[in-house]
Amino acid sequence: MAAGVIVIAAIRWRSHLPPPDVVVLVTIDTLRADHLGCYGYPRKTSPFLDRLAADGVIFRNAFSSSSHTTPSHASIFTSLHPVQHKALMNGTTLPESVLTMAEIFDEAGYETAGFFSVNYLEGIGQGFDTFDWATDQTNYYTRTADRTVDNAIGWLRQKKPASRLFLWIHFFDVHAPNKNASDLDLEKALESEDEKKEFINYLAENHGIPRDFYKDEQSLFNTFNCYDSEIAFVDRELERLWSMLEEEGLNDNALWIITSDHGEGLGNHHYIEHSKKIYNEQLHVPLIICHGGGEIKPGSVDALVSHVDLLPTLSEMLGFPLKARSKTIQGDSLLSVLERDSRLPGARYSFSQRRPHGKRRGGWEPGKHYALQDRNYKYIFHSEGQDEFYHLANDPFEAINLVDDSSREKERMRATLQRYYSRLLSESNFSYQTGIKSKYLKTLKSLGYL
Repeated sequence: MAAGVIVIAAIRWRSHLPPPDVVVLVTIDTLRADHLGCYGYPRKTSPFLDRLAADGVIFRNAFSSSSHTTPSHASIFTSLHPVQHKALMNGTTLPESVLTMAEIFDEAGYETAGFFSVNYLEGIGQGFDTFDWATDQTNYYTRTADRTVDNAIGWLRQKKPASRLFLWIHFFDVHAPNKNASDLDLEKALESEDEKKEFINYLAENHGIPRDFYKDEQSLFNTFNCYDSEIAFVDRELERLWSMLEEEGLNDNALWIITSDHGEGLGNHHYIEHSKKIYNEQLHVPLIICHGGGEIKPGSVDALVSHVDLLPTLSEMLGFPLKARSKTIQGDSLLSVLERDSRLPGARYSFSQRRPHGKRRGGWEPGKHYALQDRNYKYIFHSEGQDEFYHLANDPFEAINLVDDSSREKERMRATLQRYYSRLLSESNFSYQTGIKSKYLKTLKSLGYL
């Protein structure tokens, strides 16, 4: 997480402008923020997203509530952390009593439609009028971005919604195993030996990838070419969706929100995946907000924000009394703060938690893990084993655990985390959804979650 002076960009909505006619929420599964050009990545993975970021507002320090797909999406939809909403693992469902983003848009008179690319997200679909999952003929468990966009475009052209629309699009391609890398192979961008060495040095110095993690250079290139090519593939398909909305006139008063549910290890902390860890390579997510009609003033926000801030922001935009309806929400609306070009009030923290472990997954550190961070420090609590404390301003890759050092900041962060977690527990009054639905077990096993 980059340190520096907090800069707040202004999202200026004209006072006479009504709420957006169309809201498009895009979640790109397993996408690290630092693999997009607009976040400084040198490879051309995201030309379309980079243009959206240039035309809208890019949030430099946005974080997820979880490094696991279902709990993270559930937090986006509810402004609750997993310890509250109880959708702790893939294949679980949200309690019916939880108020969701789709239900709020439905009450505000919007048609709601979700198109998602892995079947176990069905469990968080309450409030959607249309919730589209169709088996990909080439893969029973997931659907590729082109198929998901095909279905969304087909529905939009057939439906031609005259009323307001909330549209959620989820892409799974960037999540391992990467299967479309051959479609957009970026290997040609690293032709010379000097270019290859420059890229390896970039990853070590700017992403903190340990030089000894990959057994050889070709293994590193294979991993990053596959991962980056999938990002480019999704970027291209997302541009196709955008273009269709442009052609149909649906972008004139449309709000686009682009984020991911979590990141990916890719070698940081000698770990390739995501769900076992809650370091910032898993938690730092892209967040881009853009208005199709150009009603947002372009800018960059360095302040720390979280996925749980999205629902309060959209609710305020709609004039929906969210706090009166859901008193346990955890996020803050960003809209009025950004309109006034002022700083976010009070101390800003981001809370995250690791998913419960699967019985058959190896290499799993025992116990529960919870993390709290601000712009400078991060504390990770372990219910079993040694806690972790990092000075992010000096150690952005969380390489030096300072938990054994005596410091006022360590004690402050630990005490704040304990108080925060205790409060979340006291507000966890939703009925618990036990177990994973049996119809998702094959999917989860195929992806290595069980």
